[in-house]
Parts: sequence; C-alpha cells; structure tokens
Amino acid sequence: MSDTSSQPGSSRFKRSISTDSFLREVTDDGLPKHYYGRTNRTPLNLAVCVGGVLGSLCIYGVLQERLMTIPYGGTTESPESAEMFTSSVFLVLMNRLVTVCVSAVGIVLTGDSFKTMTPLNLYASIAFANLVTTVCQYEVLKYLSFAASTLAKCAKIIPVMIWGKIILHKSYNWRDYAMAALVTGGGFLFVLDR
Repeated sequence: MSDTSSQPGSSRFKRSISTDSFLREVTDDGLPKHYYGRTNRTPLNLAVCVGGVLGSLCIYGVLQERLMTIPYGGTTESPESAEMFTSSVFLVLMNRLVTVCVSAVGIVLTGDSFKTMTPLNLYASIAFANLVTTVCQYEVLKYLSFAASTLAKCAKIIPVMIWGKIILHKSYNWRDYAMAALVTGGGFLFVLDR
C-alpha cells in the first residue's frame, strides 16, 4: 500500500497556480483547467508578451526619469519658483499600492486564492531589500539618467562572481571573467562619457 498523502491531488499536497504554471502541469485539485491550456502558447503570444514587458519597462523608465528631473510648479515668468519632486519613499509607496491592486485583480481573475503556503515573515527580508533598492533607484535619478543608472547596475556582476567564488565555491573560467570585465567596463564607459 503506497502513501498517497504526498501525491498531487491529495489534501496534504496542494500547489498554487504560480507553481503549477511554472511546471506546466495540470492538477486535479480544483484549479482552473483553462489556465493550463496550450492554446495561448504561440509565437505571436510570446511576441506580444515580450513587447508588452519591454514597452512597459521603457515607459516606466522614461516616467521615472521625468518625475525626478523635471521641475514642477514654476511659470515662465518665475521659473525659480519651480520645485523638484523629492519624496522617493512616497513614489515607492504608490508603486507598491498599485502593484497590490493589480495583483489582487489578477488573483481574482484567475480564480486563485489569496492564501499562501509560505509564512509571510519569510518574505520580509526580500521585501525590505526590494524597498531599499527601489528608493535608491529613484534617488540616483537625481544625478544620472535612467539609462546610465541601469547600465551602472552591470557592475554587480563582479561582486556576484566574488560571492560565488568565496561563499559558494564556484569556479569560473577565463571567458566568464572576460565577459564580466567587458560588460562592467562598457557600462562604466557609457556612464563616464556623459
């Protein structure tokens, strides 16, 4: 007699839509079957999704830069009365509130549950790190363009490789080091050329 408590579909083994959509498995525990259909996996659908993501990120970057670099409230007669938007924390709060609303609509439309198997306190460190980096991203726009700040992020390859070598005992070949140096150098050349 086999133990069925660890089998998919049993009451003890439940997976969320996000996990199942990643694995592309159809489950038998009441999740919407239309969510897993192969009809939406076409090259056109891929192109639309990629275009949507890239277009959204480009618009987001332009709006971010404009918001942090263009003065507001001044007139042509008295441009010195214009003020810069300075509250990065407020922008991040608004960004997160919109994200929560869009996510809630997505959960409702897909028929998923708001319950999560992972304890919320495990998300705390990731959420805090994301919050701090997003605030810093807005702050850096006061000094660099969005393109320059995005390219400057390429420098993170070097610390990641060092971390992997020291902590995770990974080994890298000369091509990996050359590529990291090339990408980082190219990013810095672009930033310094400004």
